[in-house]
Amino acid sequence: MATVADRPVVDGFEAAGSPFYEVVGGRLTQGKTLGAEEIWLASLIDDVLDEHAKRHALGRVIVEMIFLLDESRNLQRRPDVAFVSFERWPARVAVPRRSAWDVIPDLAVEVVSDSNTASEIPGKIEDYFRAGVRLVWVVYPLQRVFQSWTSPGGCTVTRPGGSVDGGEVMPGLKLEVAGLFPPVDKA
Repeated sequence: MATVADRPVVDGFEAAGSPFYEVVGGRLTQGKTLGAEEIWLASLIDDVLDEHAKRHALGRVIVEMIFLLDESRNLQRRPDVAFVSFERWPARVAVPRRSAWDVIPDLAVEVVSDSNTASEIPGKIEDYFRAGVRLVWVVYPLQRVFQSWTSPGGCTVTRPGGSVDGGEVMPGLKLEVAGLFPPVDKA
């Protein structure tokens, strides 16, 4: 993949024109578009993860960062929220100034939007685990469902009234799913 001023160029398309691109098999994808509700949910999850990570000095929480998951497969994914432990990227090492961060996140969070296809999410889950991500959360706002994946075949589904935890990735973290889906009137 070529770069222009450290912005990826794939098949002649400069990624700077699409801030939420991903690269899959060397092909640039436009990425999803998030609506207000999806952005709000990602922000809530970011707040909870970031507070916990800082309080326990666990690592960095990042929103909409593109990660180089597999250079040989030319695979770059952009989770809505991600957590990178200090074990994988030490606190004393700055985040690099380049288009894709060459580290595998410990946790990847995807908030499903109208622009996601039915086959896209399982493919992303597979890509994340193949690369070495340890935990994947998938949030379905319309269905009010929160999935916690510990492997490509190991999923726990939680609805409002339940909670999810950070497992070994973020020990001590507990997220109340009802806090993501409060009972409110639709605008």
